[in-house]
Amino acid sequence: MALRLYQLRTQPLEQMLPRLLEKLYSAGDGALVLVNSAERAAVLDRQLWTFSTASFLPHALIDDPMATEASILLATQLPTDLSSPKAATLLVLADGQELSQQLDAVRAAGYDRVVEILDYDHLENLESKISNYKALGLNPKVFLQQSNGTWVQQDDHRDAA
Repeated sequence: MALRLYQLRTQPLEQMLPRLLEKLYSAGDGALVLVNSAERAAVLDRQLWTFSTASFLPHALIDDPMATEASILLATQLPTDLSSPKAATLLVLADGQELSQQLDAVRAAGYDRVVEILDYDHLENLESKISNYKALGLNPKVFLQQSNGTWVQQDDHRDAA
């Protein structure tokens, strides 16, 4: 399983997530996005509907009747009674959701890629998080957001702070 850690620095999740999902969808991939509350999922749902007039991302909240038809789902936990979204190969964890807390379930669900989005205020925990993931047999790649919103892979994690 490929793991990427994205450290938000200049843009909030609401601005970054639509762009990430747009790239995935245009490549034919789907995603499940996990956040910490139904309210947060609803905010992201609204953002995905309105972020661009030039594109459309077929998405739904997990409890929406059309959820099984959407390529992108928003949820607060891994679904137990619903298979992955259509063509979903990516799990996106945001708002403090951590792969280490649900690794077995993620592996069982068949996700081959995981993106964990970290808020800027969690930067001091990055080294510990990387060490923990390596102990679990994962080799995370770390990407730091630049002031212009682009991403740079951090090769030496000790310089991440």
